[in-house]
Amino acid sequence: MSYDICGWFDKQGNPLPDPQAAIEMRYDMEDGGRISDYARIGKDTVGDVLVSTVWLGMNHAFTPNGLAIFESLCFGGEQDGEMMRYSTEQEAIDGHRRAVENLRAGRPPWEDE
Repeated sequence: MSYDICGWFDKQGNPLPDPQAAIEMRYDMEDGGRISDYARIGKDTVGDVLVSTVWLGMNHAFTPNGLAIFESLCFGGEQDGEMMRYSTEQEAIDGHRRAVENLRAGRPPWEDE
């Protein structure tokens, strides 16, 4: 399957022809422009590391053969800036859970056991 590089997609991977629609789904303007409940997949703190997983809306795969519309990112600690991207919401949920479990066990966030 071919995807629009830097195109906009809903959480199911369906193209969104209007980027404004994605922006409105991603941010809660009534809450100061914070990530919306729709976009938030997970947010957990382990020690001094915050793991945040969100729906990005825009395809960050940068290849016509890929789709990366979800992202987990670590803030703080030795893992600051470590990131993983996903194609599906279920992959994002599983990746977030894995990162949190690994950090709690003293391992890098996306290390395979």
